[in-house]
Amino acid sequence: IDLGDLKNNTVLRIASLMKDRYGVKEGVEIKLAKKIPVCAGLGGGSSNAATAIRVLSRLWNLDLKDKEMQELASEIGSDVNFFLIGGTAIGEGRGEIVKSIDPLDFKMLLLVKPQFGVKSGEAYQSVQDFGDNEAWKSLLREKDPSFCFNRFERVLFKKYPELEEIVDYMQSNGALKAMVTGSGSTVIGFYNDQKVFDDHFDYYRENGFWCCQTKTKRRLQ
Repeated sequence: IDLGDLKNNTVLRIASLMKDRYGVKEGVEIKLAKKIPVCAGLGGGSSNAATAIRVLSRLWNLDLKDKEMQELASEIGSDVNFFLIGGTAIGEGRGEIVKSIDPLDFKMLLLVKPQFGVKSGEAYQSVQDFGDNEAWKSLLREKDPSFCFNRFERVLFKKYPELEEIVDYMQSNGALKAMVTGSGSTVIGFYNDQKVFDDHFDYYRENGFWCCQTKTKRRLQ
């Protein structure tokens, strides 16, 4: 996977920040095995940064408290804080204010990413008004994925019609719900029929898309 400009890599940024802030004299050799595509709207870079904070805190014997790690995370990216907590959570502010909530249990989730990616900055700059939508409250109450929504879709579908085609195909052929994840370019489908779930995975994989069958996971205690 192409990591792009290494100067902006979240792992290197957090390592440099921690080294300077805490006067660390030792270096560190980092080997990054990317399994989540870049520019996919899946938080790959943010989860890498969160892991780096925890690992470097131990390797450099910093013994950072949760509050200190959260403060570091907020300086690197808006959703790094979520990955320090994990599980099901609500992000407020820029996303750096994270509150853990009861887990959602979805057992059949299909991730499909086309050949192109979407840079987060590009997506955020394209949305003029996110507005208010409290459907998320219904989602948490009913545990029904049909209440899921993504405000980015309005602008992403105009520029990347292939994303709308994937969403329409999934929802017209048996998925309970489909939508873009994060700022794109991955689409997530929610299923309750194993055959449809497997058929859609095979269809997109055979047509050259990056695909992953997964499920929600509970927070590690």
